[in-house]
Amino acid sequence: MRVCPPDHPDAEDAVAAIAPLASNATAALVELSPDTGRMHQLRVHMASIGRPISGDSRYGGALMLGGTAVPRLMLHAARLVFPHPEGGERRITRADPERFPGHARSTGPGGAGTRARGGSLGQEEIAP
Repeated sequence: MRVCPPDHPDAEDAVAAIAPLASNATAALVELSPDTGRMHQLRVHMASIGRPISGDSRYGGALMLGGTAVPRLMLHAARLVFPHPEGGERRITRADPERFPGHARSTGPGGAGTRARGGSLGQEEIAP
């Protein structure tokens, strides 16, 4: 997967909003909100602007940050919303995983960390 020119025969629209939440000298915590659902969309978008996701060996993400190994792809779904088959929407929110490395948590003001908006672990609802 890669970004291709808009006039390429295989080109498909892929739209996502990127909002910075916090940063330090080593990394940034961003909120990514895809409007479309292309395969690897967020990973390709971030790599295409020169800011690949940490731990993303396919698209050039750093495997070390601040001298610490990045154990996995640092992409986490804090909030998912999708149509429910019986009508309405299903909303699922999750807090940052406890295994999220310290460098991802320490990008907030004063090193305290910043959690992506979304809610508490295990929250689910079906909205009409």
